[in-house]
Amino acid sequence: MKTLREKILLVCLLASVWGCGSRPQGLNTQPLTEEQKAAVRAEDAAIDEEESPGNRTRKMTKGAGTR
Repeated sequence: MKTLREKILLVCLLASVWGCGSRPQGLNTQPLTEEQKAAVRAEDAAIDEEESPGNRTRKMTKGAGTR
């Protein structure tokens, strides 16, 4: 039983040290063009309408659509 615990502890220790590696995240850091911003706003509006059909009382929150 002691060796099983030691093996599990060793595996956990190695996993924590090994981690997920240092792969690049692949994030897009370029600013959006005006066409892309308009497409995002249109998609957001379509999703909003799909989730709450006919709801005319909702308002965009500060910062929404300013990407």
